[in-house]
Amino acid sequence: MAKLPFVVEPRLKPIVELVGSEDSGKIEIQRRGFLSAGEKAFVSNGTQDDSVSELMLGLVRKVCSKYKLDIKDAYEVTAQVISGTPEDEQFAEEIRREFSDEVTAVITAAINSSARTSFVKAFCLLLYRVNAELTAEDVMEVHPDIIEGLVALYDDEEMKSVQRLVDAHDDGADEQVIEDIEKK
Repeated sequence: MAKLPFVVEPRLKPIVELVGSEDSGKIEIQRRGFLSAGEKAFVSNGTQDDSVSELMLGLVRKVCSKYKLDIKDAYEVTAQVISGTPEDEQFAEEIRREFSDEVTAVITAAINSSARTSFVKAFCLLLYRVNAELTAEDVMEVHPDIIEGLVALYDDEEMKSVQRLVDAHDDGADEQVIEDIEKK
């Protein structure tokens, strides 16, 4: 990668971190304190899946129609049923019984989406920060402890990227400064 002609060098230097366990082995990876635009785009493109939303919307429409609820109330009740946190347990049980196939399909799709998102996050960090020649097949062979550690690192780096935006906004930074931070 070409070196940028910094007039002022960045304050934060990457930290090498170990990810993994005694069982899986440990790898070294850079912790930068942020996600690059490329890393964000990679994960965003790799995790686009509308199936959960489509299944959920179909279920919400059925609940809406069957119980004569407006769409907002039907969505709230359905989301509570899916997440297992219903306010009215009897009503939730009735929805589960009436639409068991649909509820199962939404939960299954959400679990599959979550697993795919974890894989893409781990693949992204390995590709961008460890070895640019790794393939998806290579990453499929990586021990789950390492995948879990990479996902945790990705989420932490993402949170710090978001925190920088919040801090800039709280400090009264103008919109151009915030846009510049978002690009980083």
